Amino acid sequence: MPWGLINSSIWYNRAIWESGGYEVPETYDDLVALSEQMVGDGLTPWCVAVESSVATGWMLGDWIQDIVMNTHGQDVFNEWANGELPFSDPRIKTAFEEAGRILLNQDFVYGGKDRILSTPWEQQSTPMFGDDPGCVLSHIPSFGIGSFPEAYRENVDDYVGTFLFPTNNPDMPRATVTNGGFLGILNDTPQARALVEFVASPSGADAFLSQSGFLPVNAMADSAILPNELLATHAKWFRETPQQGYNAVDRFPTAKQLAAWQGFSTWIANDGEDLDEILATIDAALE
Repeated sequence: MPWGLINSSIWYNRAIWESGGYEVPETYDDLVALSEQMVGDGLTPWCVAVESSVATGWMLGDWIQDIVMNTHGQDVFNEWANGELPFSDPRIKTAFEEAGRILLNQDFVYGGKDRILSTPWEQQSTPMFGDDPGCVLSHIPSFGIGSFPEAYRENVDDYVGTFLFPTNNPDMPRATVTNGGFLGILNDTPQARALVEFVASPSGADAFLSQSGFLPVNAMADSAILPNELLATHAKWFRETPQQGYNAVDRFPTAKQLAAWQGFSTWIANDGEDLDEILATIDAALE
């Protein structure tokens, strides 16, 4: 794995955040309360958009994964990721219901469910910028920084702040969902081995880190080469968060992964109704 990323990152419009005197939420209840506070201040808290062709819905999966991970911890998360825990398990069902406290609240989400399902994920954060921002917050992985409008990316630290998805269990060590890229050899030649060894080295990592939204996996890589403080913060989370779970949905077999993405989207389209049926359909994908 030459590079990694944090799935559990939340980004915010720094100017609105600072003028409103908002504070980073310590718990998920605090995150819901923060959303309510922003609505009371005349703001729409969240931008959410998940259209991604056959993978539409994957961004919703990050919400479910974060809540599972930050409620039940790494062991339960891995049971679910490994197929040992069905979607119909009460712990997974409750994660949907918790996510729905934000995602299904039309006052909380810019454009409501219609924008959620019809707008490409790369445009999720776009309304967070400009002279009259449409939202304040965006939950998107580390590489999502590359989807921010070009005019803001060069000096992104001036415009955007970030915090880690909050815990839903204050008695549990902090947790985060991660992901990464893998490099393998299909034709085992000396040249292929040399390339893989280089990419896995600190020098090879530098080529990624200086111009992308990815994070160093090699402990010897120079985090100082990251292009902004936001990604340096993510790199610190990647190194230091006590509990980490590798993206569960990306570990599912293809049939279950496709069913999960569709189920996430159907859940939003149905305004949270028929959840038991949706979860059963996802579980049936491998039967």
